[in-house]
Amino acid sequence: MLKVGIISSGQIAEAHIRGLQNLNYFQLQGIYDFDSKEQSPLQKKYHLSHFNSLNELFDHCDVVDIIGEDIPHFDIASQALRKSCHVFIDRPLMSSLPEAHKLIDLAFEADVKVQIGRMERFNPAYILAFEHIHQPNYIEAKREQPITDNNPHVVLDMMIQDIDIILSLANSGIKKIQARGHGNSFGDLMMVNAHIVFDNGCIANLTSSKITENTSAHMHIYQETDSLAIDLHNNKVQHFSLQSKEHKHKSYLLQNKETCKPIELELESFYNSIINDTTPNMSLVDGSQALEVAYSILDRLAYWQDIKVEEPKLRFGN
Repeated sequence: MLKVGIISSGQIAEAHIRGLQNLNYFQLQGIYDFDSKEQSPLQKKYHLSHFNSLNELFDHCDVVDIIGEDIPHFDIASQALRKSCHVFIDRPLMSSLPEAHKLIDLAFEADVKVQIGRMERFNPAYILAFEHIHQPNYIEAKREQPITDNNPHVVLDMMIQDIDIILSLANSGIKKIQARGHGNSFGDLMMVNAHIVFDNGCIANLTSSKITENTSAHMHIYQETDSLAIDLHNNKVQHFSLQSKEHKHKSYLLQNKETCKPIELELESFYNSIINDTTPNMSLVDGSQALEVAYSILDRLAYWQDIKVEEPKLRFGN
């Protein structure tokens, strides 16, 4: 059984706490909370220990689970790797490519596993559709999400989820990237469209937007003999055959009893990579490649439309 500690801020760690407690091969040791130096309501609710410092957590754990958008992922992960802890990093990966590359070096030196949280890889609809995906020649992805209190970044929080999937499906180098975006009067990026041409001929068209009232995530994959329409938000897959005039198709709607929680699946996958000494499902290299494409898209916006992205505002603890 692996001993795991959570590093987070506020209540956002609750889903990970439940996931870890549902997996009987993890022993949850406790939490270091950036929002409080005292035991939080979350810790009391789940009867978890409170760590007073990061070093105290590292000394008591085999695995570190880093959760939160406004905490210093790089600093925490670097310290954990130097303590020879395996590290799970919930998105975003890092605030820059040099940081991601540095973590790759540190993980190699420490000979430990690092997995990036990317729940769409464990989305039940995507898992079902993946069985039918082979050499796509065109991929279209559209993701919409209303503005909320955490105000997700259109590219670094939203589109990067589809970038990761498309990179794994195309499995090819990139020949060209084009991008256009729209912002509001306050300088907040509201919508981005990216067009990616791969060396093997596959083309991907991605759109992410906060100009919406509803949350949705769709992906359409076109192949030589068939196509797949994936509703990632409502767990629905449609499989179309292009080999008949009737354009026959099958629909799969996953019921609640058929769906596993993506957080539990990705944590279970991480456990298996540690125990079996295999590459994590979403490795640091995968994460850095997706981040590189995301920043390339932002570079296109800055060059062609003078749209800048603000540096992430991170809080540092001890």
